[in-house]
Amino acid sequence: MPHIDTIASKYGFGHPANISAEFNHQIAFNTLLAVGYGEWLQNWTFPQGDSRSNMTSLADMAEWNDAHNDTTGALGNGTIFFNTISGQDFYDMAIATHGALNATFWASFGWGRLTARAAIEGGHVYIAEDGTPVLLDGLLVPNSDAGGWNDPCASIPSYAGYPIAAVPIGQSGYQVPAGLCVYGRHFGEAKLVRVASAMEDLFRWSATPLYHNYQTARGRWE
Repeated sequence: MPHIDTIASKYGFGHPANISAEFNHQIAFNTLLAVGYGEWLQNWTFPQGDSRSNMTSLADMAEWNDAHNDTTGALGNGTIFFNTISGQDFYDMAIATHGALNATFWASFGWGRLTARAAIEGGHVYIAEDGTPVLLDGLLVPNSDAGGWNDPCASIPSYAGYPIAAVPIGQSGYQVPAGLCVYGRHFGEAKLVRVASAMEDLFRWSATPLYHNYQTARGRWE
């Protein structure tokens, strides 16, 4: 994809280090995190008498996590490289934005959407050896079994607002499913369905993953 090295870090997480501060994707991500949780909490019902029943914002949730971590482990492991202060650094950064869809947000989000769309659209045009442009049906992207920030399947299309198809093709030595991702163009869902269906016919993967320690977690939700 053209100019991909100016959009996504080659190490798999976030933007390249040399991106202008006002275009950093964390601005848009953190703002939408605050907005999304605020909207979700407005429509979520906790059990009667639950101390979380009056939450209305991500700030309320973060405060509850701090107060109840000893009994719930709500903050998890706060020692990984981007989560070292409170154990919920992403929440803290999102709260700091106040969920404001202001000029700061739109500068970051708009740049991300514009460049992601340009990369995907440009990647769909293959130039043959004789100079003839060929419009591709999709872009094939690895989708590993690890998940998280090292997978390219969803982040760029999500920014672009473009569709993808994720097709399971096998599983790792640990019996974790893995697949291939196909990037589509804007409003390209119909073509993606045809491509994904053909890939499933080709790979015919139907193995059952093995689950270890399945459903052994315990918590207050019980």
